[in-house]
Amino acid sequence: MSNDNTVPDNKPETLASIFEYLHQEKIISPDERSTQDEILKDCQQFMGNNSSKKLNWRQLAECFEDVFAKYTTETSELKEQIEELVQQRKMLFECYEKLDQERAKARIEKSLSWIITKEGNLAKFKSAANTLLQNTDSESKPAREEIP
Repeated sequence: MSNDNTVPDNKPETLASIFEYLHQEKIISPDERSTQDEILKDCQQFMGNNSSKKLNWRQLAECFEDVFAKYTTETSELKEQIEELVQQRKMLFECYEKLDQERAKARIEKSLSWIITKEGNLAKFKSAANTLLQNTDSESKPAREEIP
């Protein structure tokens, strides 16, 4: 009875062999590999000078931990900045609403005063026209009806 979980021969690990494995397992596509090859082609610090040597997994893990720590720190800082900006936006929107309400109130008051002034002028004009008509009619003809 054979065991499928047997460990294969301990061949030296290379960047090419890792990509070959990832491609065989359909973890990455050939297109992604070419992009990754460009990014990693000069990253020999994990393998030393000889690309056929095994990867220095401890150094790679430390590098990953550093990158991940920086990522989480920067992400936390960005979340805090976003939260501050959201609070600032809320405050600015509340100020805008209050200012807009005050402007609207001032516009309405100004419009009402203009309407009242015009109604007063129209009432004066109506009164003067009625007086003039009555004076003209009383001199030449019998009195007319007042203008409504």
